[in-house]
Amino acid sequence: MDGFAVLIDESPLFKSYRFAEEIVNDPPQTFGMLKYRLMKTIAEKPIAARERLEEVADSLQAERMEREVGYSYYDYGRIEIPNYLKTRTTLDKKYLNHYISLEQWRRFEYFSKSPILSVQWPFAGSDGDIVSANMLANQLIVAASQAEYFRDNKGWTLPQILPKEDGIIDIREGTYPLTSNFGKEELTPNNTLLDAKKRVEILDGTNRGGKTIDMKKTAFAVVCALAGNYVPAKHGTRISHFDKVYFRLKGSGLNDRSALEQELNAYDSVLKNVKNGSSVLICIDEAWSSTNAKEGEALTYGLVKRISELPTARGMFAIHYPQLKHHSLNIEGVIHSHFEYQEINGNVLTAHKKLPGANPQPGYAFVMAKAEGLNQQILAHAYSLSKVNTNGK
Repeated sequence: MDGFAVLIDESPLFKSYRFAEEIVNDPPQTFGMLKYRLMKTIAEKPIAARERLEEVADSLQAERMEREVGYSYYDYGRIEIPNYLKTRTTLDKKYLNHYISLEQWRRFEYFSKSPILSVQWPFAGSDGDIVSANMLANQLIVAASQAEYFRDNKGWTLPQILPKEDGIIDIREGTYPLTSNFGKEELTPNNTLLDAKKRVEILDGTNRGGKTIDMKKTAFAVVCALAGNYVPAKHGTRISHFDKVYFRLKGSGLNDRSALEQELNAYDSVLKNVKNGSSVLICIDEAWSSTNAKEGEALTYGLVKRISELPTARGMFAIHYPQLKHHSLNIEGVIHSHFEYQEINGNVLTAHKKLPGANPQPGYAFVMAKAEGLNQQILAHAYSLSKVNTNGK
């Protein structure tokens, strides 16, 4: 029995609780220290000390040889003892994992036949606790790494949470932190202000100028705030409670429905959810780009106008419809912002800075195509058709 007491004392449950207690009593200063202490705890010992495992193995092997039994039968079926373990009297390192797994049912056999024990499997009761302790350790790692990120990366703040009736999204110099995963450029902070008088913001400008990232920044900050978390923005950021946050990139048409059908169903579904006073943030990237430009522009206008009519909804649209500004500027509650570009030595440069007002640079597709080295014949044909359309012929 002494040997099996050692097995219990050195169980994963005991290690997990000891690790959690040490973390609470002596919090690590960095994520690296936390990881080091976790790995140190895990690597200290296997389920039991090597010597105790060998002692138990010798005892059980001697008993098994006396009975000349190669199989054990339990209610859940038959378990075969591997041949290389039937004759081994010592524990080699490469067989350690196999042996530990086998030791589980060996202990089951021992305890089930012991008349002095009131329970057959004392380890089974701790299985759920081991899982819980493991989840606790994972949560501690996440919390510690998150705290380290907030400490080492400036520009995160705890926002003021406002009632959902206010419908305010006031992000001061916010950024989208995952942008750094896609390039080496520094993040450009931008403001966003939506409230009862500015319910929908239309973003226009050249490709890779920052429209989609600005929407992601807003949606990400709102989700972080609703989770009680810090947000990547400056002090003074205010965010109301929202029941739902909806973000949609342009459709692909990969399923059994076309991209246009997917858009029709998606927008209909989200607008049906804005009812009975529920509040929702709706961010849409290039709405209706799956159909022809003229009708897509008209459908975008209808969607913008409808969202602006819903007092509890707030919306952001990234568009490529130059003429939309002539129709949407007069919609109450709709504001325009844009991202400009510069063409220098054949290259298109963008500052990723959001500027107020409608986009004054509608023609950027040809500039981008030229900068990216599109075939000259294709560009020439495109220029000729554009000139015809411009002259109204």
